[in-house]
Amino acid sequence: MAALKFSGKFICGGSLIAPNKVLTAAHCVSALFGLRNRLTVDLGMHNLQTGDAQVTKKVRRIKVFWGFNFRTKFNNDIAILTLTERVNYTSTISPVCLPPLTGTRELYENEDATVIGWGSLNYSGSTVPTVLQEVSVRVTANSHCKDNYKSAGFQIMDNSMICAAAPGKDACRGDSGGPLIYRSKTGSWTQIGIVSFGIDCAHEKYPGVFTRVASFRQWIRRAANV
Repeated sequence: MAALKFSGKFICGGSLIAPNKVLTAAHCVSALFGLRNRLTVDLGMHNLQTGDAQVTKKVRRIKVFWGFNFRTKFNNDIAILTLTERVNYTSTISPVCLPPLTGTRELYENEDATVIGWGSLNYSGSTVPTVLQEVSVRVTANSHCKDNYKSAGFQIMDNSMICAAAPGKDACRGDSGGPLIYRSKTGSWTQIGIVSFGIDCAHEKYPGVFTRVASFRQWIRRAANV
């Protein structure tokens, strides 16, 4: 798990995918191209308040997916950060697995997955955790998610997104850019989503919306060589 900070202040989550590459949401960094010298990435951190990161790296480059909608901040919400230095892997700092490049794309509908982050525990932002949190959610059918968001005036849902929620559980403010991970029957963990947006937090009608990593797998390969 990675923590993105701007001028020392936590702004978003992310995930290490290579020794010098971090996957995150485009809306977290799309306004920081000219300010990347003030952007840092903490790795191996648990307590956000005490700042117990094992490694802190600066950012050399921000690469946002070409189709990201800078106006709405929703569609194609994915970006890759290139760090100024490579990270040495340890027992607590290692890259997350990504969906395969080829083969049948798994939809994960009705499967349980896990969201990780330091985001608020409520929508108002009045309760903010100090330590890294994780919550189990269930992936919902895109058709169901699309219909519900359409009723709220959102016409942007497509198959490059994945939705997940559970009663009283969801990603929330501050979790943006962090991973939605799935544990296979063999026990391996794969990042299937990136926290993108939602209506409220843990709203019974509106699941959290994530960027579907598998939809951008070829782009990730070209951009990060993984």
